[in-house]
Amino acid sequence: MRPLAAAELLDIWERGRHTPPWQQALFLLAAASPEHTTEALARLSIGRRDDLLLELREWTFGSQLVSVVECPACGDRLEFTIDGGEFRSEPDEAPESIDFHTEGYRGTFRLPNTEDLAAVSGIQEMEAARRALLAACVLELSPALEADAPENGLTVKAQELPPEVQEAIDRQMQEADPQADIQIDLACPACGHRWVAPLDVVSFFWQEIDDWVRRMLQEVHTLASHYGWSENEILAMSAWRRRVYLEMVQA
Repeated sequence: MRPLAAAELLDIWERGRHTPPWQQALFLLAAASPEHTTEALARLSIGRRDDLLLELREWTFGSQLVSVVECPACGDRLEFTIDGGEFRSEPDEAPESIDFHTEGYRGTFRLPNTEDLAAVSGIQEMEAARRALLAACVLELSPALEADAPENGLTVKAQELPPEVQEAIDRQMQEADPQADIQIDLACPACGHRWVAPLDVVSFFWQEIDDWVRRMLQEVHTLASHYGWSENEILAMSAWRRRVYLEMVQA
């Protein structure tokens, strides 16, 4: 994987700004990882995908993540800064399948990936989407009782499992891929309320890109209007050179 140039980032934004998050993630990783096919990137576990996006984001905007959230208790707005490196993990090949034994059932599952998210993205009802995702990722499933072993021909569909069994398998999937569900501990300085907020890596990174693009296009407009340079010429400059020229224009 490699860093993205300003012109590449602008092109990705233009192609992806009206697409769903799973597609935006693939646009970014495909551009930064030309050594891998889009299909291979789409089959990475969500945790591994998000870890790569955090690395790419650090190359693009630095390690500090700055965000503003609203306290769910008092409504006060809280700005916080965290180091994205805290959520990075050592690269590790996810196993093709993971055995499980829970609530009277046994079987194997694989970790959800971007292909799975794309497949369920059209399902509006969250619980139905969760069940469809589970069904796609559970590879083998049967009652754990010896008399009902799969070699005796008895198997079960994931969608037919009791809710508590489905939830138990969901938990095991999360434990096997913790990077897929990053949680941030927050505390409101106004009222003291504490809560845990999820970090959606794709949405966070894309919002930063959107903000950057709008600032960059304004800079391009200013410099092109003053000096007559083309967009490509301006984007090819380092951020430092653009800033110096902008300071001279605005002096």
